[in-house]
Amino acid sequence: DAAQQQVVEHIDTGSRGTWRAHVVWQLIAFRDWYSCRVACRKPVPEHVAQVAVSLDTAAARNMHTVFEGGAEFTPHPAATRREAVRLAIGRMLRFLVERLERPDQTLHLYSGHDWTVTPLLLALCRHDEPALRSWPPFCSSLALELWSRSDTPLCHWASGGDPAAADEGRYVRVLWNGAPVRLACAESSDGVCTLADFKSMVAPFLVQDFSRECQPRVMRGPEIATADRKKAHPPGATPAFNR
Repeated sequence: DAAQQQVVEHIDTGSRGTWRAHVVWQLIAFRDWYSCRVACRKPVPEHVAQVAVSLDTAAARNMHTVFEGGAEFTPHPAATRREAVRLAIGRMLRFLVERLERPDQTLHLYSGHDWTVTPLLLALCRHDEPALRSWPPFCSSLALELWSRSDTPLCHWASGGDPAAADEGRYVRVLWNGAPVRLACAESSDGVCTLADFKSMVAPFLVQDFSRECQPRVMRGPEIATADRKKAHPPGATPAFNR
């Protein structure tokens, strides 16, 4: 958009060609170069430092567009966004949900990158969540907490049979760098929602079968339907994520 273009032009003009990157990745590359120089305590060009905050915001929005499959530029943005985010992080998200269903009184730690936590935030947060306004800071943490009422012990689901049968009395809260994020399933200001509501919220982003997910697809109405290869691109159809 205009704000992103303004940042690119400002850095291009001030750099006089010394900072160059492919047009698709300019904002992200500029932000990476800036953050690396800061982290290594190397000099940062004054014209870049002047727009550091704007660069961070613009690069974050660029990254979101990548993970959302450019949904805002497609005929069916909601369906495109769901599929793109699901393919980006759906397997990891399904694993995390399974961990919440099977509490074992253990703290589980996983390491990743900014390109790992960002699609998780896109799947979990409201669109106006402040955590999405900037690039994930170095050493950020995303914590999924499982709570229960005092009369509902967090025992392993296997002791009670069906995992869903143990959802009653359990709650989820997500923390980004120690602060609660606003979940779409949470009505209270503390960001807490029931485990059942949390699972319903993330269900569209969970990958159950990657082989099936990666079949050729065509857009049909508001949803994305799987098609065989011969019918993948019929006349007049809008192709989406053909893999």
